[in-house]
Amino acid sequence: MTRHERAERSDDLLMSPTGRVEDPETAQARKEIATRRRLVGGATSWLVISAVLVGIWAASGGGYFWPAWIIAIGAVAIVLRATGLRNYRRGPIADADVDARLARRRSRRR
Repeated sequence: MTRHERAERSDDLLMSPTGRVEDPETAQARKEIATRRRLVGGATSWLVISAVLVGIWAASGGGYFWPAWIIAIGAVAIVLRATGLRNYRRGPIADADVDARLARRRSRRR
């Protein structure tokens, strides 16, 4: 392979966070996995904050359920972010995760 051929090929490739060269499809799969993980973190934070607000409401004697407004706004934000996302997993993004994501994308195209 000549230098010119290598330069043309490298235009289609991207560097991964690990320093590895990846094709655009693999980079997109890695990005989607990271997005899902951020979504899970956001949903967990929303649940904890909601529980704290309900605790404050209950400790203050109940009455009008004002935490519902904040909980509803958070729920809408989570649903909007989650549109089209599912199958959440934790841990570092492994090559097996990326390969599985690529296989799902390829099977949808058929």
